[in-house]
Amino acid sequence: MFAVAPPKPPIVVVDPAGDSGTAPDITKVRVTTGANGRIAFVVVFATKYGSNSSLYVYIGSQYRLGPGGLEVWDPPANDFEPLGSESGTFSVAPGGRALEASVNASELGNPKTFRFTVQSIDGDGGTGHMDATSAAIWRR
Repeated sequence: MFAVAPPKPPIVVVDPAGDSGTAPDITKVRVTTGANGRIAFVVVFATKYGSNSSLYVYIGSQYRLGPGGLEVWDPPANDFEPLGSESGTFSVAPGGRALEASVNASELGNPKTFRFTVQSIDGDGGTGHMDATSAAIWRR
């Protein structure tokens, strides 16, 4: 019989409340990795994620996960471009105080590690309209 490795403990990033201006105020990000390689980012807010809000998980220097799914950096366009509708999930909880974004590690090239940060935006962003966590490291 094969022994199944226990799941790795979640990565938890805590962000201070009250530093977001008008953007959804991120207080905690919990990252879990399933046995099938699905990486889930659960983001908790002190203020509501609303209809004018956006949230992005920046993964390494090449990927961004957000409302449009997984996007990859396109140097000629100087912007992120979508990889397709099946490339990631994004779901806001009723009441807007949490959301989950997830992606399969295989869609990121099966990395052993990557650096990530989470950013919320109100409207077009800018000073007083953004909140971001400090960078953290994900390891397989």
